[in-house]
Amino acid sequence: EANGGVVEHGVVEYDTDAEEGSSDGGGSDGEGDGDEGGEMSAGSEDDMDMEDIAGSDAVVNPKEKREMVTPQLREALTKQGYKILGSHSGVKLCRWTKAMLRGRGGCYKHTFYGIESHRCMEATPSLACANKCVFCWRHHTNPVGREWRWQMDDPLELVASAIFEHRGMIKQMKGVPGVMPARFQEGMDPRHCALSLVGEPIMYPEIGKFVNALHERRISTFLVTNAQFPDAITALPGITQLYVSVDAATPETLKAIDRPLFGDFWDRFMTSLTALRDKHQRTVYRLTLVAGWNAEDAGEYAKLIDLGQPDFIEIKGMTYCGSTGASSLTMKNVPYHDDVKKFGESLCAARIALQAGGREDSGARAPAGGDGDDDGSDGGGGGGGAASVADGAAAGSGEVKDEAEVEVEFTGGTPAGADYGLACEHQHSCCILLARKDPYLVDGEWHTWINYEKFQDLTAAGKPFKASEYMMPTPKWATWGAE
Repeated sequence: EANGGVVEHGVVEYDTDAEEGSSDGGGSDGEGDGDEGGEMSAGSEDDMDMEDIAGSDAVVNPKEKREMVTPQLREALTKQGYKILGSHSGVKLCRWTKAMLRGRGGCYKHTFYGIESHRCMEATPSLACANKCVFCWRHHTNPVGREWRWQMDDPLELVASAIFEHRGMIKQMKGVPGVMPARFQEGMDPRHCALSLVGEPIMYPEIGKFVNALHERRISTFLVTNAQFPDAITALPGITQLYVSVDAATPETLKAIDRPLFGDFWDRFMTSLTALRDKHQRTVYRLTLVAGWNAEDAGEYAKLIDLGQPDFIEIKGMTYCGSTGASSLTMKNVPYHDDVKKFGESLCAARIALQAGGREDSGARAPAGGDGDDDGSDGGGGGGGAASVADGAAAGSGEVKDEAEVEVEFTGGTPAGADYGLACEHQHSCCILLARKDPYLVDGEWHTWINYEKFQDLTAAGKPFKASEYMMPTPKWATWGAE
């Protein structure tokens, strides 16, 4: 043990209740010793807490809410390329934005959903988070907490400030070798906002107004939440595409990987997934695979799909960002693209087994009835690598009713009986996309791309609408197995 935590996988698995300062061991959300009003501090790159960064001589009036970003933290984040907005928000220029300005390839969202990467603004209205994930690519420099305890800035001012700072960073690209004049001009007018920069955006109490302000400017929204604030998910207005991070399929693994602050983290996680069902716009389960941690749990993940019934499932290998005192992950924990693809195939097979068997445990085997060459595939992409269900889906467990091991070819469409299909892949990002066949597979063609203008028109009309009303065909080059 180390600091009250159990060492597993080479990192400390924290006792969540003890870390929250809870003395009853019940995992309540109440305040406890050492937890000032539910606010916590995460280690930075040099293992300093936020209070240490603020300075030991800092005087805090308990009746006055303080700013989330201290002068020292502002300086540290600025060195990392962030533009700090107000007292708790930030914006940063994505490397894919820079790449597309130069006429190079776009990010995986370009491949999967048709965004223009050079017109995408990466931002967050809350630098704070309720998790301390072992694979966090921001090196745990952001503060953490279970509720909003800081000063709060106006959402309209934050949106205006974010666009202003983003344009300023685009201006700095003028004259950089390779930057295309036409794309430079387009880049000055952002059309998309990825609310996934750092922290937990829905912790910000005015997230609804923030999102609406973006839509009023006809800027699409891609919002990622860590599944610890189900009520906030329910209260969200329509999002162009709403993501929930599904970093593990069991309570034990979720606790070890996400290191949540809440004692009732699993209930919050499950309720957050369920909250997606009632959303009429596009929803996504976002899985980050960490080799040796959660990359063999396809059967368990398959069971979670029915909770939220997402439109899409993104599966991405973790990004290694160097060693820190907060995690001992190495390059060995980064899966290869082929590993991610095989996991996607395993997940599809596990779903088939669940649907066919209706049993407690999900195996990664197909139901009896295919013969490999004539597998009932309904198309939807180019020729991907074929995989045996028994071999490629070994991550699952359990038996189908007849225990038959039948090979099924995954050639971009998956068998007709599958509810999700292998739609797209982006090898550079080590990322793949599974899409629900109803409604996104139309006459054998995937429709994962977004008609952004149609979405904005539907939003402005103020009437209820569904995700299928703003989908577009996916280009052949972007589909599974395309060269």
